[in-house]
Amino acid sequence: MSEVPAPPADAAPPGTPGESPGPAPHRRESWAARLTRGGLGLCLGLVVVVVVVLLVGWLGATASGLRTLAELAGSLSGGLVRIEKPEGYLLGEWRAGAVYVRTPTLQVEVLNL
Repeated sequence: MSEVPAPPADAAPPGTPGESPGPAPHRRESWAARLTRGGLGLCLGLVVVVVVVLLVGWLGATASGLRTLAELAGSLSGGLVRIEKPEGYLLGEWRAGAVYVRTPTLQVEVLNL
């Protein structure tokens, strides 16, 4: 015959605050919650793609985008590259009054590019 072992004398009775609860039962996510989470992820991904396409389009297809890229090239290079009087747009016809590249060992000047 099997006997149930007696609980220790100092053990708290079940349901008292001193007893630690076991792990919460695994609850399946409802289909509505999964659909909502997936829809939000899809919308966020779509927004990122649209913003990147618009940014690349503006930088490449407008004169102001070319000027911005010329300024950005100068600032990101720490002044090593300088583009003067950029005209046109990057994805098509463009010109520059001058392009200067200056490093400690190299100095390049391209005029009327």
